[in-house]
Amino acid sequence: MDYKLTLRISQMVAEKGKLYAKRQGKSLSQLVEEKLIHLLENEDSIDSLEFPNDLLSIKGLLNSESDHLEENEDRMQYMEQKYKRLND
Repeated sequence: MDYKLTLRISQMVAEKGKLYAKRQGKSLSQLVEEKLIHLLENEDSIDSLEFPNDLLSIKGLLNSESDHLEENEDRMQYMEQKYKRLND
């Protein structure tokens, strides 16, 4: 089943894309779909790669994004209290 999608791209890219697709004997929609499929297939193959044990051993050493958010929230609360006291 086809899904209608509206994309916003520059006029130059659209025109060149249409010409390229025409030379390939395809519509621009077909060309975009094929390229997206290709990109997604490559992404899936990257996600399924097995990493060497030395890389797996360092997994998790960096703080997760949620840790950074908590640190930022704590810092914001501290700064708000500090400057609130200065303005009182």
